[in-house]
Amino acid sequence: MTSAVADAGRPSAEQRRRLSGPRSVGAASLFDRILPDAVVTAAATADDPAPEVSLGPGPEPGWLARAVPSRRAEFATTRRCAQRALSAFGLGHATVGRGSRGEPLWPEGFVGSLTHCHGYRAAAVARARSAAGIGIDVEPHSQLPTGVARLTASDAECRQLDRRCATDPQIHWRTVFFSAKEAIFKAWYPLTRCELRFREVVLSVAADGTFSGRILHPAADVMPTGDVISGTWLVMDELICTAVVVEPQSTAGSGVGPPPAIGPPVVSGRLSLSSDEPKSGPVAL
Repeated sequence: MTSAVADAGRPSAEQRRRLSGPRSVGAASLFDRILPDAVVTAAATADDPAPEVSLGPGPEPGWLARAVPSRRAEFATTRRCAQRALSAFGLGHATVGRGSRGEPLWPEGFVGSLTHCHGYRAAAVARARSAAGIGIDVEPHSQLPTGVARLTASDAECRQLDRRCATDPQIHWRTVFFSAKEAIFKAWYPLTRCELRFREVVLSVAADGTFSGRILHPAADVMPTGDVISGTWLVMDELICTAVVVEPQSTAGSGVGPPPAIGPPVVSGRLSLSSDEPKSGPVAL
């Protein structure tokens, strides 16, 4: 595809096809459907049988040493997805560290995002000259708990969601909404180093697979796209995928970004709000 964030040096289609993990046939294609060619994705639907991962020099962090085996495996598999994506750029042995807020620390010259939920782990990576920031999020396609829904949306946004639910009840719109705000925050935080509460994003989700968030935070002035961050969403294989690519300063405002994604409704899955990256809300999820 032609895109303002396309990279002449991007990996070949054959390289991109090789990036799925154990028992993850077709898994990488979910985010490939809603991200531009310059962004390489890797995914897995089963955890790595050898859950060991390095976060860089020095001893293993205490929080990771104390983690239960399932959490270690989940964390390691997501980081391995990141390494597989980086391998398409010749950096398969690069270390992806972890910042003070849980954000991944990418090799110099690269940006990316990680996400995981029950049964799915994924990473998305691009060269910094192709994208200023990336945010991806995945959630099982199921109903968002009522308490979480009320915390994440304003009254006006709730009315928008009520209309969406009435028009197309097969889609769990509140979970799409939650996931879109998560993707926005994951792209926002590395660029601003500022917290962003759910209600500081005024979100509009369209039925054509796109969304747009207006940021009500002073730090929006430093974003290449100003106070508006747009993205795409997809519902497929019992999952909700949302993605944001912040264009670099040289192309911001061109209006060219990831393509709209239209996916069929799917059967609901089990909700899991886990992530390797910081959550944007005022509560720990």
